[in-house]
Amino acid sequence: MNTQKKQSSDLCLESPDKETIFVSIPKNASSFVSDWLIENGWISRRINSTDPKYVALVLRDPVDRWCSGIAQYIQGLGIQINEYTSAMDKIIFDVVDRFDDHTWPQHVFYEGVFPNRPKMLFRTDLDLQHTLKQHFRLQPPHTQNYNCSAHNIDKKQTIDYFKQQLQNPVLLDKIKQAHAQDYAFMDKAEFIHFTPKADK
Repeated sequence: MNTQKKQSSDLCLESPDKETIFVSIPKNASSFVSDWLIENGWISRRINSTDPKYVALVLRDPVDRWCSGIAQYIQGLGIQINEYTSAMDKIIFDVVDRFDDHTWPQHVFYEGVFPNRPKMLFRTDLDLQHTLKQHFRLQPPHTQNYNCSAHNIDKKQTIDYFKQQLQNPVLLDKIKQAHAQDYAFMDKAEFIHFTPKADK
């Protein structure tokens, strides 16, 4: 697997009190969260120039993330869903995590970042926007929607195609095996979660 990181992966966002850094992981609401934190005074810094007490991460179900990531990669090549062939599928599922950073396992983005410092862990599917707002006392974001794929019909069709392919347990197992380390970490992790109060 080619996991040579891009230059941007050496960067983080540092909280105003300098106690926490946020390490962005592609396909994990990264653009939305980064923009929102910057709106609230967080500053882009090189990781090696910080000395945080905590490392904040947003994680995502690996299979769900892979479907979104491979769809973005393929769409970037200009390939449409009606152009897929069985040969293309075979290549994709033989090398599931060897494309760009949207399909790499999540642990490659954070495992070398202050590994002995406590982590603040959030999940995209655990009321992410509300939880971040409550935990970091953030002002409301300028944009209320971080699921850009929902508004991209071609990408959504590609994501749905791969989710359908993963009804095949053999193919599903290939994805899970390629991201086994992520699953192992997430299975034992304690995630921060604030449940929104029901409207009265």
